[in-house]
Amino acid sequence: MYAIASALVSNASKAIAVSMLQIAIGTLFLLSITTDVSSSEHDQSDPTKADSDANHQLDRKILLPPVGEYRTAFDFSVALYKVLDEASLSTVHELLQQSSSINQKSVRSQTQAAILRKLATIDPIDAINRTKGMSRIEQEFLLPSIFREWAVMDLEAAVREVKNLDEWKRIHAINSILRAIDDLPAERQAQIARELGNEDLALLLLSENRALELISTPEEAWSFVVSDGIGNSLQLDLLTRIAIVWHEEAGVEVLSKILNSLTEPGGNQRVLESVVAALVRSDPAPALEYAKDLYETHGFTLIGPIVKTWAHSSPEAVLDAIDGLADASMREPLQRTVVDVWVESNPLNVLRKIEVLPPKLRLSTAVKAIVPLTNSAPLRAVSELEELDQVFGNTFEIAGVIVQVWSRRDPLSALKWVDTEFDPHDSSQRRELLKHIISELAVRDTEKAMQLALSEPGGQGDIGLELVVIN
Repeated sequence: MYAIASALVSNASKAIAVSMLQIAIGTLFLLSITTDVSSSEHDQSDPTKADSDANHQLDRKILLPPVGEYRTAFDFSVALYKVLDEASLSTVHELLQQSSSINQKSVRSQTQAAILRKLATIDPIDAINRTKGMSRIEQEFLLPSIFREWAVMDLEAAVREVKNLDEWKRIHAINSILRAIDDLPAERQAQIARELGNEDLALLLLSENRALELISTPEEAWSFVVSDGIGNSLQLDLLTRIAIVWHEEAGVEVLSKILNSLTEPGGNQRVLESVVAALVRSDPAPALEYAKDLYETHGFTLIGPIVKTWAHSSPEAVLDAIDGLADASMREPLQRTVVDVWVESNPLNVLRKIEVLPPKLRLSTAVKAIVPLTNSAPLRAVSELEELDQVFGNTFEIAGVIVQVWSRRDPLSALKWVDTEFDPHDSSQRRELLKHIISELAVRDTEKAMQLALSEPGGQGDIGLELVVIN
């Protein structure tokens, strides 16, 4: 297209220019995205201006494919790369500027990465400079595209430029360069990594490449990674990917093999929990059944992460499964694990379904769950307390937690609730709750706290609430 445009520039014939323009408009659908109708109408009213601007418009308006006109992302990518294939430097600059107006962030990022890869083949330094006005997140995504392309064209020049980058940019550039040269001998890759000051990253990538070569026999790939001398926690993503393939091939039996292979001291529990979570998330029941038989030899090391993972998705289902365990030393800690996960993820749901818990865990669980709910919505916590009355009969312990937590944020609102719900003549419960309020109020307004303390009648033998203020 640019060859055509150059010919038009060199040829002053008005008839040829108009004819070629019609051909270009008919064949390059890409021109449709930003055609300015009002400008066209204005140009038509001035034929001389339209003729003189024809060549300039062809050069300036090489346009991005209109994203919305393509059925799939693949089709859009094909159209984009067709435009980039023969684009000149000025065209690439224009396309990069146009890409900033793409609304969908993911499409914009992928489009800019493709454009900058093309620019890197023409002028890689220019490509780097074009990212400097972008956000750090955008640069972290785009710089690897530039350096990956540059490393393939001129490895030595790309390595030299990496040394001039800021530290946070350098990490991303090094990673992309090492991935671009993964076909080189391992010794050469390590040498380049040393030059770049990051041999550890090279070792990680070399290990990953070798593991992926072995992935058709996932047990062998797993054994290679856990024994490659690199910390397992540093290769968590790779281990997880291998484990998923292995699990799909061999089933739940891989869990014991994975457990037995993780002998590295420290950090392996996190690795095990992450890998197990990835394996059992979609179907945890068979894994739990399998892990029960390993409890005597492995304790909670395996069954604990399985229960924890299941509790995130379906706490009631896992409680039902655990309830059938005859061994209380295994069952009760697992039930508490479920409760902790459930309270952390949805305390309100726990309170409303408190009766599905074993009776001995209900009150302690309600106390745990009321804390985050009071922190976020104290009035909701108070309303839930009324419902819990029907379960427990006496909810004073839970009310005390509400007042204690609420007073840290807003002691006067907590006081108003206590005044409404607790009779001043019922001095024992009211005074117990007021201790929390006065303690927090004293930090903010000592005089008001003392007035409140002195206004409360004390029972026989009670220590005055003013002592709370003084303390």
